[in-house]
Formats: sequence, C-alpha cells, structure tokens
Amino acid sequence: MIIRNEKVTDIDAIIKYEKLTAQTPSFLVSILDELTPVYYQKLIASSDIDLIFFIVENEKQVVGHAYLLPMSLKALSHVYRLTIVIHPNHVNQGIGKLLMDTLMKAAREKDKINKIESLVRSSNKRAIHLYEKYGFKTEGILKKRIRLSESEFLDDITMGWFSKAIS
Repeated sequence: MIIRNEKVTDIDAIIKYEKLTAQTPSFLVSILDELTPVYYQKLIASSDIDLIFFIVENEKQVVGHAYLLPMSLKALSHVYRLTIVIHPNHVNQGIGKLLMDTLMKAAREKDKINKIESLVRSSNKRAIHLYEKYGFKTEGILKKRIRLSESEFLDDITMGWFSKAIS
C-alpha cells in the first residue's frame, strides 16, 4: 500500500467506493444520488483553502482517502474537519491507521491547526475507537441527527482533538 496526495484523476474512484460505503446504513450520511463528482472537483481544484488530502492505493487501486478541511469563517479557521472513508472491501487492513498517522503528522506540522473535529455515527464503533487512539475526545452527542428511515434515527457523536498549542 502507498499513501500519496490526492489528484483530480482520483475523483471517479473516490465516488465509486463512497457509493459502496453509503450502501451500509449509517457509514455515510450522503445517499447514493448525492455522491457526485462536483464536490470533490471543487474541493481538490480549490487553491484558496488549506486542504490536507491523502489517498491510499493498493496495487494501483484507490482504496481509501482522508482529508482535513479548514472551517471557512476566520474565527474558526484554526479548526479543521476530518473526513475519512475506506473502501468497504478493504476495511481491517490498516488503511485507517495509515491515513490517521499521515493526517495527524501533517496536522502537527501546521501551526494553524489547533483543533480537529469529526462527526461520527454512534453505530460506527470502529471509527470511534480509531479516533480515541489518536487522542480525540467525545465533545457531545447530537441526538437523532441522521434519518435512516421515516421512523429510525441515529445519533452523531462530535469528537475533537486539540494541538498542544491550545490544549
């Protein structure tokens, strides 16, 4: 496996496995028809944001990605939002750890990153455990935030990590 920076040519592969991931209830909030290339085209092509974005390849196939995206308001610009997605056929292979090792190293090297936030589905115990291993703490629970069906809802857990500069 190799880890590298993202490229615009990765978008189709990212969308393909995000659609597979979205078929597992509660892993992604997005539903299938919301997963279009437009978001990633804008994200990757934008030069005015301080995005940190990594791809993991296994045998030249994109199998995971993660990024830290700064909040857009100046008063929140020290806060970055974490997103991580791993191809469903490649979970439990150390890809999440590889991505988190790389992201956290990059975060520690940037003085402007003081906090990383992530929203984690309450059912995603694997992600919660991974984040906790990297020092993330639960900051709150957003009750019944995600609608799975007309009568079924899921909580979102807010988790945060602070740099040594402000902890």
